[in-house]
Amino acid sequence: MALTTRRPTIFLQDACYQHRYIRSRDLSAIVERPERLRAVTVGLSAAIARLENSLLPRKNTNTSSGSLDPDDLAGALDRLNIEPEQKGLQHAPVSIVRSNASVDLLNNPAVKFIHGDIDGDVYLENLKSWARDSWEKINNGGSEIPEGLAQGDLYLCPESLDAIQGAIGTVCEAVDTVITSKTDIRSFIAIRPPGHHCGENTPSGFCFVNNVAIGAAHAHLKHGVNRVVIFDIDLHHGNGTQSIVWQINEETYRQKLETEAGAPPPSKPGLQAYYGSVHDILSYPCEDGKPELVQAASVSLHHSHGQCIENVHLQTYTSEQHFWDVLYKEQYSKILRKAQDFLDSTGGPGDDVLVFIRQAEVSSVSTSF
Repeated sequence: MALTTRRPTIFLQDACYQHRYIRSRDLSAIVERPERLRAVTVGLSAAIARLENSLLPRKNTNTSSGSLDPDDLAGALDRLNIEPEQKGLQHAPVSIVRSNASVDLLNNPAVKFIHGDIDGDVYLENLKSWARDSWEKINNGGSEIPEGLAQGDLYLCPESLDAIQGAIGTVCEAVDTVITSKTDIRSFIAIRPPGHHCGENTPSGFCFVNNVAIGAAHAHLKHGVNRVVIFDIDLHHGNGTQSIVWQINEETYRQKLETEAGAPPPSKPGLQAYYGSVHDILSYPCEDGKPELVQAASVSLHHSHGQCIENVHLQTYTSEQHFWDVLYKEQYSKILRKAQDFLDSTGGPGDDVLVFIRQAEVSSVSTSF
């Protein structure tokens, strides 16, 4: 029986380009902007072209007529292999989806699971109004970002809502594809604005919603995924994602303790999450040395209080060998080993596991790692 081809799917979302800085024309301090996403797509195009070229069959250039005359132009052109192959790739190495998916912030179960409030969707309603009224606030000499929130690394425009809802919709679409497809078991998602600095109701660091956490909640609520592994590979610590993971695990652990004490078990298992991060402890959000942020970015806690969190700090390397043989082997790969420990301690391999890998503007979703 032929083996099933496992190819990744790349998800793109044009709505994400609409989120832009409108407070002034000076963009010198705005590092998160549409051009970053364009750079990602250019890089993807180059990678796909190179991958396709490496998979194409090669012509046999051996000849039995002796050495070729280097001045023979016709012979040289013939050896260039510029004719299209009659038998090229049977299947493209990747699938590309230009997504039109979107969600309503106020009517999506996964969004409300992560960013909803007990007394109502206060934060989500505020976010929609901030974006909707942004031009009016700016034209009146103010800021679209409320006082008390960071003005330097948060911005909105009326179209930001489309970008945010489109980004979430694309993540959920990718999760659906990975879980339901028999071949496309890995997805790569290029979206913005980013999300890993945003907690339940605390936007910061250019992040207004936590895309990966919402994707995990979507997998849990719609597909019965009860365990998620989140790898966060970034110069910056994903303080928002870690905070959300802590809250999710805390609630599931509370249910477990209550059940052990005799309370009726919940109707369905709670979500359990592992968060593993590799980051620079001297960069955002820890650059000012605030104790609570530095401490959070240094947590290594497993099983106690229901938590599974591993943070590893980037270090200077002196050579490529030092990086791979010392830093990666002894330090950075800890997040992989701890993830495996999390899975082993919660039931081992299973269909209820989903893996997220977050890197800057992009995320990957997989059923395995």
